[in-house]
Amino acid sequence: MTTTPRQAIEDVLALTPLQEGLLFHSRYDERAGNLYVGQLSVTLTGPLDAAALEAAAASVVQRHSGLRAGFTHRKSGQPIQVIRRETVVPWTYVDVRSGGPTETARILDADWSRGFDLKRPPLLRFTLVRQGDEDHLLVLTAHHILLDAQSCHILLSELLSEYATPGAHAAVRAPRLREYLAWLDGQDTERALAAWRTALHGLEDGTRIAPSQQTGPAVPEELTIELPAGLRADLSGFARGAGVTLNTVFQGAWAVLLSHWLGADDLVFETPVSMRPADLPEAQSMMGLLLNTVPVRIRIRPAETFSELFARVQDEQAALSGHGHVGLRDIQEVTGVSDALTDVILSFENHGGAGQLAPVAGLDIGRIRVRERTHHALALNIAPGATTLITLGYRKDLLSVGEVERVAGMFVRVLESVVGDGCVGCADVLVEGERKVVLEEFARGGEVSRPPGVAGGVGGVFAGVVERVPDAVAVVAGEEQVSYRELDERAGRLAGLLAGRGVGAGDPVAVMVPRSVEMVVAWLAVVKAGGVYVPLDPGYPVSRTAAMAGKAVLVVSVGEHAELIGQVREHAGPDGDVPALWLDDPGTADALAQVQAGAAVAVDGDSPIYVMYTSGSQGRPKGVVVTHRAVVDLVADSALSAAAAGRVLVHSPQVFDASTFEVWGPLLSGGTAVIAPPHRLHTDELATLISTSELDSVWITAGLFTIMAADTPECFASVRQVWAGGSVVPPAAVEAVQRACPGTQVVNGYGPTETTTFATAFPLEPGPAAARVPIGRPQDGARAYVLGPGLACDRYRRRALLAVTGLAQGYHHQPALTAQRLLPTLRPTWHPHVLHWRPRLLEP
Repeated sequence: MTTTPRQAIEDVLALTPLQEGLLFHSRYDERAGNLYVGQLSVTLTGPLDAAALEAAAASVVQRHSGLRAGFTHRKSGQPIQVIRRETVVPWTYVDVRSGGPTETARILDADWSRGFDLKRPPLLRFTLVRQGDEDHLLVLTAHHILLDAQSCHILLSELLSEYATPGAHAAVRAPRLREYLAWLDGQDTERALAAWRTALHGLEDGTRIAPSQQTGPAVPEELTIELPAGLRADLSGFARGAGVTLNTVFQGAWAVLLSHWLGADDLVFETPVSMRPADLPEAQSMMGLLLNTVPVRIRIRPAETFSELFARVQDEQAALSGHGHVGLRDIQEVTGVSDALTDVILSFENHGGAGQLAPVAGLDIGRIRVRERTHHALALNIAPGATTLITLGYRKDLLSVGEVERVAGMFVRVLESVVGDGCVGCADVLVEGERKVVLEEFARGGEVSRPPGVAGGVGGVFAGVVERVPDAVAVVAGEEQVSYRELDERAGRLAGLLAGRGVGAGDPVAVMVPRSVEMVVAWLAVVKAGGVYVPLDPGYPVSRTAAMAGKAVLVVSVGEHAELIGQVREHAGPDGDVPALWLDDPGTADALAQVQAGAAVAVDGDSPIYVMYTSGSQGRPKGVVVTHRAVVDLVADSALSAAAAGRVLVHSPQVFDASTFEVWGPLLSGGTAVIAPPHRLHTDELATLISTSELDSVWITAGLFTIMAADTPECFASVRQVWAGGSVVPPAAVEAVQRACPGTQVVNGYGPTETTTFATAFPLEPGPAAARVPIGRPQDGARAYVLGPGLACDRYRRRALLAVTGLAQGYHHQPALTAQRLLPTLRPTWHPHVLHWRPRLLEP
């Protein structure tokens, strides 16, 4: 930078908090040169003296010292603004009478795209576009560090006044920026931070609608809607009747929308606050950045009425009055929230608009139109007046126009709900046509197409597969291969032995066998005997394994670990000894050789097939009782059936419900269950197994998928479908696998144990990942809803409500919990994952 001569400097001043923030961003963000550039345009109709208007502009800039400021840092790093004594105001005159509106738009776009060097004042420029003989467009382009919206209006008013009467303001002392900064410096910052600490106490996270890692340019776009005149009048009347400001009404309504949109009750968004104190009269006519951006925190209580919500919000905001001078970064520090508090800002214009300017010197003044860029994902601006305009500025690299149009429609719907003053949780945010999509199209899966033999349960369907492909390979474990005929015979003999031990229809049988062919034989044998298998993991702690077996009212234990049987018997209850059958006992082998494989015990689809215990992440583990029909419907689902008919890797712990799909998926479809070694697999070993086993389908937890996508994404290249789930699937992991394996489809599968492994699914298409990976749409025979805050039962609020044909029969020996969570009318289950939906897709 060329050094400015001392005699050319009028003053050196500090910055306001918001100016410091903008200077910080401009120093460390290359985009900031034009990111914070705004453009104001206004039509002037009538005879115009262009030279006189230019002279008026120069006079106004010379009169107000803040308009001649450049921004830099001292060697110490302290930010300062250097006020030049004089500066040349850039002025461009363009005649486009022969070019028309297209040429005007091109000129404005080119001007807006030019940034400013913050060290070189002035940080504003004027363009006068002549569109007709008496039709001009005056354009002011300025950096936000220089001017706020009210200052732009003051500048325009004074410019036109100076044009009408040159020298009209010469005798009036211009407001002095130094005095304002002295007032600002005298504010009690510690007291203000204490107030913010109290206001934001307990805030656990920010409110963000876009990914925290924002990359790419801040490409701006705008959508403007006009509130219907009737709604505008109703809202004004409502605000008067409730004793709140219109600003409070819009802030509260916006928080309600965000609550529905994001599935959160504690919302934060930014808002600009005026820093023009009443005890400093000159501040009202001062030009500069005399505002600050502060967070607005609104907690949603669904049972409150809108008037109660707004009254509370206004009281909470009143407690922060006089504390708006603290910088946003300082406020965030007191919250303890590490990421940005929010990427949303709401501005409410409570100053005069250009439509209120009276004609001057024979010129009619049109309405001011403003273009702004934003680093926020979404910037909502509300301009009340004769008409109320709502402008949504958004980053089109983060939000699509369709998403923003939907948000605009939802906001109007919330405002319509405000007028009725019903409960906040009852607000209907669905825009036109969405209710049908939600309740009829989106929420319903396809029709269930069940295979032959379903009347006989899983055993009946398996028998049909054996009859159709008896010599096909059913199970592979290392070098061992077992055909469907052999598997049927082995399981039949073991079923006969179990029957001889007293196992009959509905009797639980704990299966504690390591992952192997023998495990599959044992499961199928229990099914053939009419029993209910209870998978136990030999790797679990003895106490938990014994407790789970005991809760199942164990009749027979099939296992290789004799040392556990004593513990199992202790937990079996007062009924005495528990019979145990060891597969590795020579006597068992002799007995099996003498038993004839009989016909499977007939069961119906509603009979239980297994009891599987939940992880206990939401409390104590619960035994989930799943029916034969649920397993058959899982395998028959259109999203799963093709993959299940091929080679499927069985590597999940047998106590994890994914093993249901891994085992029964291929066995009920004529496919092959490829059994992984029984020990816990290291990721490298699993990657090798996946890449060398000629698999069609693999299920993998989201956590493991993330690790493998980072380390060995190419291992999935030969796999037809990779199903991931169990928690949120990161978009970056999906992209990594899709890049390395273009022929592999990644599917996000979601569902609690109560819905038999899956309830929704979303096949991901190749290409850039969305901000979140959706969990998709309901599977065949299922319905999925996200309950809003207005539903009567708080425990289901904003949770997934799943009505599925594969719903569990109940919780083993826990009728009260079954009645609470598995509703008898719709037969849905609720699951405590917070979800929200975008059109046609559920998202975590």
